Amino acid sequence: MAYIHLTPLRAESVKDLKELRKYRWCGHGEVMGEGSRGIVAMEEILGYFGTDPRRARKKYESNIIERVGRYGSGELAEDGLPRGLVGKRGLEEEKRGEVFDERVLGRGDFVESILQEAGGKPQVKA
Repeated sequence: MAYIHLTPLRAESVKDLKELRKYRWCGHGEVMGEGSRGIVAMEEILGYFGTDPRRARKKYESNIIERVGRYGSGELAEDGLPRGLVGKRGLEEEKRGEVFDERVLGRGDFVESILQEAGGKPQVKA
């Protein structure tokens, strides 16, 4: 969620977090209480940070601030993992190959579960 909400900042569509709160094409402002357009699952997002909405919003904001500057342009590998984690997979996974699909961002086991649920056919990296 932080990665997605910080995209306008990384893309330089906004210059700072204050502008990000007002940025129309991002859910961050809505989570922070800057109006409601109904594009964000507020209870679900804030639920990750607690049951009291005011405290949860503060924890969410701290989480966002902590991640500013993290995972900038080019810092994610093609499988969606931060580049620093690539190559740290288990040897068993490397032997059998990693399932991937361009439409699903994540590690092989996650991609495989999503594709099975959707009835899609996975590709396997050699």
